[in-house]
Amino acid sequence: MGLRETIDKNPALGYGLVGGIIVLAVVTYILTSGEKEFKTHGKSRYYYDMDSKSLYVITETDHPDPPMKAPSGGEGVYAVVFSCSDCKDKASLEIGMLTKYSKELLDALIRKRKGEEVEGLGEIERKGKLVRFPDSDDWVRLDSEDGSKINIASMRGRDKCPKTMKTCWPEEE
Repeated sequence: MGLRETIDKNPALGYGLVGGIIVLAVVTYILTSGEKEFKTHGKSRYYYDMDSKSLYVITETDHPDPPMKAPSGGEGVYAVVFSCSDCKDKASLEIGMLTKYSKELLDALIRKRKGEEVEGLGEIERKGKLVRFPDSDDWVRLDSEDGSKINIASMRGRDKCPKTMKTCWPEEE
């Protein structure tokens, strides 16, 4: 029995098949159209100087191992940067959140780089990624409830964007 006869005898199967094709088409369209907001970073990233409270850029070739030294000589941390308009307009850049590694995670990564076996590295990484808003003094674990709230608020432009926000990367300037 052919496909047509099977669908004629069981119309629900036909509706399900057509529905599945439509869903697949819609998902494909969403994933392949518009601006790519969720792209990975290119050759450089924004960092935040904790002492001077300013952004700076490190290119991939100049990227040092953590912990980062900022231009001021103090601590530098990764900054998630966004704009409500155009990333090329430096005045429109906002910091969504700051991220850094805990001392335990830094120590584990250094041991791993030296070729040592680090037991439980996945768990250490999960617990060792810290986040905060730039106007806060409190670092929290990314995998905590507060960390999730910070991450979501950062992805939404911290409610500063009336329409849409765009994550910015230095090479877009």
